[in-house]
Amino acid sequence: MIKEIISTQQGLSKTTNFEQVVFISELVDEAISITGLNLKDNITIDRQYAKISPVKIDKVKILQIFVYIKNSYTYI
Repeated sequence: MIKEIISTQQGLSKTTNFEQVVFISELVDEAISITGLNLKDNITIDRQYAKISPVKIDKVKILQIFVYIKNSYTYI
């Protein structure tokens, strides 16, 4: 699992600034994986995503926002 997280982070760091079509649910799952939130024993993640169309966004920037929100919440 650690290798997967490192690989994902390295892949994101090489990505340039561009938009792509992605599903928000996949971004949330990726953010959860990157932060290791799914590995914590005292946290249960209940994924119930509504069906929404994919959106064209800068995936790296949105992932950074998700990770920032998670990290901010952790320290409260």
